[in-house]
Amino acid sequence: MSSNKEEKLCSTSVTRAHSGVSSLPLCKIPGFFLFLAFLFFTPFSSGNPSHLTIPESPASFLPFEEGEELTFELKWLGIRAGIARLHVKGRKIYNSREVFHLTSQADSVGWVSTFYKVRDRAESFLDAEHLYSHYFSIDQEEGSYRGRKKIFFDQTAHRAIYIKNQRAPREFSIPSQVQDSLSLLYALRTFSLHIGTPVYLEAFDNRKSWKIMVQVLKKEDLELYSGEVVKTILVKPLMPFDGIFKRKGDLSIWLSDDQKKIPVKMESETAIGSIQATLINVKGHGGS
Repeated sequence: MSSNKEEKLCSTSVTRAHSGVSSLPLCKIPGFFLFLAFLFFTPFSSGNPSHLTIPESPASFLPFEEGEELTFELKWLGIRAGIARLHVKGRKIYNSREVFHLTSQADSVGWVSTFYKVRDRAESFLDAEHLYSHYFSIDQEEGSYRGRKKIFFDQTAHRAIYIKNQRAPREFSIPSQVQDSLSLLYALRTFSLHIGTPVYLEAFDNRKSWKIMVQVLKKEDLELYSGEVVKTILVKPLMPFDGIFKRKGDLSIWLSDDQKKIPVKMESETAIGSIQATLINVKGHGGS
C-alpha cells in the first residue's frame, strides 16, 4: 500500500461506542474478518515448545463431512460487519493422497464495505487419513491491499515451501503432523475434549512453526441465532501475539458439546474492540 493510500484510508474513522477512545481509523480493521473466518487464521506462539507434549491422538470419528458448510455473522463493536463461510467441499486426490478440500471465504457487508471492502478466500488440503495439511493458499483483498500466499507441505520430509506474492519460494523445516491456519480448526474438532485437560496442536504460517495450547474450560448452554439453546464446550487458545490481535487469554470459542464439535460462537477482545463470530446457518449434518 502506498503512503498516500494509507493516509487516505487512515483519515477515515468511526466512533467507538462505550469507550474512552472517540474514534478508530479504519486502517486498524484489516484482517479481522479473515481472522474470525479461520478462527485461528494466524497461529501464534504459546510459550516454550519444549515444555509441551501432545496428550493423545485425534479420535477415529470424523466430526465433519463432505458438504458441511458453516456460515457466521461477523460483528465488530456490536455492528454487523461481515459474513464468513467454512466449507468442506469434498474429497480429492492430491499428490497420490486422498484429502479433504477445505475452503473459507470472508466478505465485508453494509457500511463497512463502503469504507473498507474485504474479500478473502482460502483453501486447504487436509489428509483424509492422517488429518494433517498438504497445501494451503489464501487470496486477500482488503481495501487497496492485495496479497497471495501459498504453502506446500511435505509431511514425510518435514519441509514446507512458502511462497508470498511474487517473491521467490522459501523452504522451512516443520514438525510432524503440522497444520495450516485453516486445517487447524478441523484438526481441533477431532480431539476428545475434557474439562481441565488442554489440547496441543502444531501449526505453520508466516514462515514459522508454532505449538498451540488450547485450554478446555467449562460447559455452557448457549443460545443460537435461531433462539435454540445448545450445549457447548468453552475453549481458549493461548496465543500471545505482538500485533493488533495481541492475546492475553481473551479469545473464547464455544464448540457444540457433541461429536461434531461445531464452532457455535467465537469472541475476542482486541486492540480495536470486541469482535464476534456467531453461527447463523449449517448445511450438512442434517442442516438446511
